[in-house]
Amino acid sequence: LSQCTENLEAYFVTLSSDSNRPTTIGVLYRPPSGNLDESLEELKSILERLPKQTYIAGDFNIDLHNSRATDVEKLEDVLFSNGFYPTISTATHEKPGCKPSCIDNIITNDVENIISSGTIPNTITHHHQLFAIFESTTSKLNCDNKMMQYYDYCNSNVEKFIEALSEDLGKNSISNFEVFTKIFHENLDKTCRLRVPKCSKRTIQNNPWITNGIIASINQCDNFYYKWRQCRNKICK
Repeated sequence: LSQCTENLEAYFVTLSSDSNRPTTIGVLYRPPSGNLDESLEELKSILERLPKQTYIAGDFNIDLHNSRATDVEKLEDVLFSNGFYPTISTATHEKPGCKPSCIDNIITNDVENIISSGTIPNTITHHHQLFAIFESTTSKLNCDNKMMQYYDYCNSNVEKFIEALSEDLGKNSISNFEVFTKIFHENLDKTCRLRVPKCSKRTIQNNPWITNGIIASINQCDNFYYKWRQCRNKICK
């Protein structure tokens, strides 16, 4: 289902457990320079093959607030005919001097399980952050379970991976996203995968994916951007 063309870019992962129905999560981007009708045909082909309980977040570059536009009608026809519905109705993109628009969204064919959805403004980009909270059937993880480590992403391995990937990409013709994915994973396994998996002491509780360092970096970026805007405004005046 994942693809990367001049009209549409999409990538999907599936979260599953032994006892519950899997949840499919996707990200999507429609380049404004691409062909609209072809991008919608590609989107239709993807949506037709997706299972129930799928959520797709992305930048469609079609303003749902412009209800009279034909591109909005075409997008809605593709979504509704395949059982998908947008969960965001407020402005998602606000740029100085431009009218706020709703070009980003989270679409789903599992709208009955949506608890809440909306946007979170930020100072880094003109696009607001999107969120959707839904009732999941995926069983809760047992944080006491031992975590197995299958890859070692130390600096030396990452450098070897980048070198190997660059070399392969230079020698091969990348005709579609599947070819790139295949080359990417082959080089990742060759350079970073452990021959023998090992048990890690890291757990969701003592080693969450978002750390204090990441939060501090985000705040610092926000601060730098704010100072840059102040400096730019003074220069313009």
